[in-house]
Amino acid sequence: RAIDTIAQTGRTRIGLVGLAFKPGTEDLRQSPMVTVVKALVARGCDVKVLDRKIVLDALLGENRRYLTAEIPDIASRLCPDMASLIAHADVLVIGTKSDDAERAAKLVAPDCVVIDLPRALRRSTIGKDPSRPLRPERATMARARLES
Repeated sequence: RAIDTIAQTGRTRIGLVGLAFKPGTEDLRQSPMVTVVKALVARGCDVKVLDRKIVLDALLGENRRYLTAEIPDIASRLCPDMASLIAHADVLVIGTKSDDAERAAKLVAPDCVVIDLPRALRRSTIGKDPSRPLRPERATMARARLES
């Protein structure tokens, strides 16, 4: 369902925040986001990932084997910083709750679609129907209410 929601935007430059299956871990073996990235790439999307816990040189054993088997070109998909992810994304996908997810949602371009899969953003930010892609203008209005 997540893959279809992202594909329905009609956009191919995807930025994903959070690849691991839960915040604060580098374990990717049970992560549905690995499957999402693999499927989007198979559909021709240009996917970039920001997950500060994922450092390829530090991944060991089964975790590393799994990631490189599922996403062989993962090294070229990992963004070194938030700015490069934001500059790339026409669609921002929140994969895992984190400070980076909140920050990215606030920094995206006005025409970027934000899709919050784990419902990690504040409830007022994601709107009434969390299964629908979040349009930036709704996010901007919700953030303005939160900040006032």
